[in-house]
Amino acid sequence: MQLTELRVQGWNQSLLSILVMTAQLQTLELPAARYTPVATQIRLPRLRTLICSKWPNGASTLDFLDSLIALSLEDFQLRFSIHDIVIPTAFLNHVAGVRSLTLWGMEFPQAQDMIRRKPDLQRLKLHGNPHSLQSLLFDGKQAPNLRELVIKAYMRNPETSPASVLRARLASIDDERAAVHAHIATLREKLEQLAKARTDVASQLKDVTFPVLTIPNEVTAKIFAFRVADALLEVEEYGTAESEYEWLWTHTTAPFVLSQVCRAWRQIALSLPKLWANIFMGSKTSPAMDLLHRLSFERAASAPLNVDASNIGEQPRLYAILAAYSDQFERFVFALPNAPLDSITGRVEKLQELVINVYTDTPSYPSSFLTAQSLRKVTLHYERPVEAGLHPPLPWMQLTELRVEGNKKNLLEILTMTSRLETLELPAMSYIPVATPIRLPSLRTLICSRLEFSSTPSDFEFLRSLIPSLLEDLQLDVGIKGVQVAIPASFLTHVANVRALTLSGMGHYQARDVISRMPNLQRLKLENMPSPEMLLAYSELAPNLQDLVMVRRCVQFPGPALVRMLWARRAGEARTGRPQKRYHRDADAGPVAPTRIFR
Repeated sequence: MQLTELRVQGWNQSLLSILVMTAQLQTLELPAARYTPVATQIRLPRLRTLICSKWPNGASTLDFLDSLIALSLEDFQLRFSIHDIVIPTAFLNHVAGVRSLTLWGMEFPQAQDMIRRKPDLQRLKLHGNPHSLQSLLFDGKQAPNLRELVIKAYMRNPETSPASVLRARLASIDDERAAVHAHIATLREKLEQLAKARTDVASQLKDVTFPVLTIPNEVTAKIFAFRVADALLEVEEYGTAESEYEWLWTHTTAPFVLSQVCRAWRQIALSLPKLWANIFMGSKTSPAMDLLHRLSFERAASAPLNVDASNIGEQPRLYAILAAYSDQFERFVFALPNAPLDSITGRVEKLQELVINVYTDTPSYPSSFLTAQSLRKVTLHYERPVEAGLHPPLPWMQLTELRVEGNKKNLLEILTMTSRLETLELPAMSYIPVATPIRLPSLRTLICSRLEFSSTPSDFEFLRSLIPSLLEDLQLDVGIKGVQVAIPASFLTHVANVRALTLSGMGHYQARDVISRMPNLQRLKLENMPSPEMLLAYSELAPNLQDLVMVRRCVQFPGPALVRMLWARRAGEARTGRPQKRYHRDADAGPVAPTRIFR
């Protein structure tokens, strides 16, 4: 009801029923179409402008004007050719006050009649044939009050008429469309050819077997295992606290890289739980890293786990993950302080190896491993000296291998509880003595090396407390080349069964004394001995020697002394009248040598 302007584009059959409700309209534009008639006439008392445009969906008609009463109309525009259209007489009687009139293509009689019914007409705009316009203009009696006349004429000839121009444009468009359709047809044909060629190539590619995929899956699985193992060795040898990213990448993602090469490798990697069983957990956490950890644990399935948690600090989320899989631990590494491991207590029955890194001089050890019934190997790494205090609560009696790195003064107290040890590695230093000798009836391998910055001549005195009656492999590293150290004579009385001996940095005189106590010695390794030719002069040493390994950092090698030793041994063989099985004779009857000699 409140609208003052209404413009309609397109056709709405019930438009007249809308106009009944628009008594305030001042401007109305609508197509000249057939509308559904209404019962009463439509009064538009305020209408000033009426525009009738062409109906694009059919033949135009002005019959609907019969329903309009617009007594105040001032501007009437018929914007389409109305050669054969009849304007309702009743409507023309209501618009006598029109001052502006626009007519398109109207023939002379109709135009004359329209103008005659508008005595107040002041502005007239005509579009049409110039002959009709000329006839109209020669009648000077029409529109006596006319002030403005606009005429737009067009010639009807084959070349310049609007129809001819439009037909030419249509022909051009059709030609262009035909060219596009032809191009599309060519492209479709090309696509079909490419699709066929691709199908052929894909079929050939499917039949190609890459050489690496011809390897049996069992062999590929072993290669994968070696790759992951090598990555772990690299990290353990070169990894530092500053290279945690490299640790994370090598430990956590090595199997992931293998599984992302191709589908065949992924299937192999996912079918090998052991490939995912080596897991390193760093101190930096994120949802992505947590996902990698969980995937590694899940893909390891029920395989025994090797977990390094020495860098996680206090991270409740990571310890929650550890607790969920602790019943699969075979090897576990953690660090002190800040290692809340209460959640895994009673869940480490399968644990076989434990590594404890201690970074404090007053460690507080967790008791989570007392019930680890399968535990056999323990490594204790002390970053700082620990003068005394409690020992880690572990099932010491069942251990078969113990390795200690760093300064722990009361270590001998632990050894009194480890009678089943088979392998022992510890630093040579001054320990707090114990009251009774330490009997190690199962010990086969003993490794002793001096601390780097706290060595004294009496560092090996602690050996006096050890009784390794069945020792077979002894490794002594005195640290500083040529230094004299005291090897207790009481300890040397228990080394008669030793078959493998490694001496590092020991002088030749002291080395001779040690070797002379080992008549069953078969393998001797000398590292960085200052004058090895002096030792080689004693050809009677180690009569059962089979392997001699010499490692020297200097360029000069004691070749002449070695030859003299070999000839002396050959002469001894001649005196016995039988070859000694620890030697082999060359085909040219040259010198008799130990089975292997390494420079």
